[in-house]
Amino acid sequence: IKQVSKAFGVTVNDVFLAVCSGALREFLDRNDELPVETLTAVVPVSMRPPGAGTDWGNHVARWNVVLATDIADPVERLRAIADATKTAREVQAERDALLQHDWMEYWPLFWFYSRALPLVSERMTRRPTFSLIASNMRGPQRRLYWAGAPIEKLISTGPVVFPMGLNFTGWSYEDQMTICTLVCGDHVSDPWQIADGLPAALAELAALAPAAPDSVDKAV
Repeated sequence: IKQVSKAFGVTVNDVFLAVCSGALREFLDRNDELPVETLTAVVPVSMRPPGAGTDWGNHVARWNVVLATDIADPVERLRAIADATKTAREVQAERDALLQHDWMEYWPLFWFYSRALPLVSERMTRRPTFSLIASNMRGPQRRLYWAGAPIEKLISTGPVVFPMGLNFTGWSYEDQMTICTLVCGDHVSDPWQIADGLPAALAELAALAPAAPDSVDKAV
């Protein structure tokens, strides 16, 4: 993943989103359900300022990003996602970092903004405002131990939030990233139909990279 990001001049998060997008596009296309319009993702991002220490509590905001599932070419799809995250980053930089948390103090208004407005939009456009949640966290880069036993892998998932029926959560640990795929059974009966496409989507990008990595399996 890091080698692909360097080869194309994008971020690790861009590659993560492109891998999720590629796997999802392949799944929908295989089932003749690929929409003409692109799917979209809510991407949680950390807003904790540098030097904030390790105080308890979340400092997060969200980006609204297109996944470019309407683009067949994997490299063009990655470029489109990178452009979308760049725009989201620029928009977020112009806002108060604690604006979302201030809004949450006024719960009825925040509930209306975060729940009611998307439902109204869905009724008017006949499509969901967002298609899924995709979150990527940088975990410990050194080996952890529990009671002397080494921790081999970190596996974590975020929630499935109504009305979205899919969540991709990636955790990096040492030299690996584990991506968990969580689905609503009413939307997808078997999450492995999507999860199995993640390594293939990464391998496809690696093969098209200007300097393809020597071992895609290790990156996965």
